[in-house]
Amino acid sequence: MPEQAEAVIVADREFHSIDLAEWIEKEMNLKYVLPMQAGTTLEIDGQMMKAGELARTDESLQFEKVKAKKDKNVEYRTKLTVHWGVGEEESWIWATNVELAESVSTYVKRYWIEEMFSDHKSRGLNLEKTRVKDVDRLQRLLIALTIAYLWLMEIRLFGGAGRQRQRS
Repeated sequence: MPEQAEAVIVADREFHSIDLAEWIEKEMNLKYVLPMQAGTTLEIDGQMMKAGELARTDESLQFEKVKAKKDKNVEYRTKLTVHWGVGEEESWIWATNVELAESVSTYVKRYWIEEMFSDHKSRGLNLEKTRVKDVDRLQRLLIALTIAYLWLMEIRLFGGAGRQRQRS
């Protein structure tokens, strides 16, 4: 990665390990937003509770220095974001080392990534069936697909409003 690039590790619920969070921060020196299960036992300010108990409808909260493991030998503490978006059916809980607003906006982007992966693979472009093995050719194909994909997303989401705005 280029030095000026900023990366944030975002994962699915299967990757809810606080050990992973510690490794990402200490060994890779990167930011992370990792989902936690509502049943995860936490220690906040000396009190033990389940992560799901912190959720409040239509609110976003962040807690500092949360211990997310029962093991007494574990010292690592993280921030915990609890986000229940307006009109959403459930809350999201993330172990993170970024501020509240950044953790929410970062995780929301994950859904776009999931859709794009699905579209590039089995739900449309079938990229894995191209059998392209040459790295340069694959890179050029991905660039073309990405440009086409972004153009299609603009049409789908904005009805081509970007072009109309540019004309006026």
